[in-house]
Amino acid sequence: MKNENKVDEMVDILSSLQQYVPTKEATFTVDIPEVGTTEMKVENMHKILLGGDQLAAERARAACRVRQNSQHPAGRLEGTIPVAEDWHTKVCFMEVRDVVV
Repeated sequence: MKNENKVDEMVDILSSLQQYVPTKEATFTVDIPEVGTTEMKVENMHKILLGGDQLAAERARAACRVRQNSQHPAGRLEGTIPVAEDWHTKVCFMEVRDVVV
């Protein structure tokens, strides 16, 4: 149980969700003049939407900014895209629509 209103705990939440983000590691060789051939590894990460209310989405973006200096995409929490879902607005719209119809 973590509190999403605390940035350090929101980082923990996003870090635990990061394990569910599909990632594929690609390896390729690069020719560098005067140095030689070297092998590079790149993580290709498929990003997923992380929905919540506007406050939760902003807390998630703040948690990502806290970790932006990490060396790896998973450490930077790049696997999630925080989006605001106006669930309550949609419910109110559906209620109004049902009353009108």
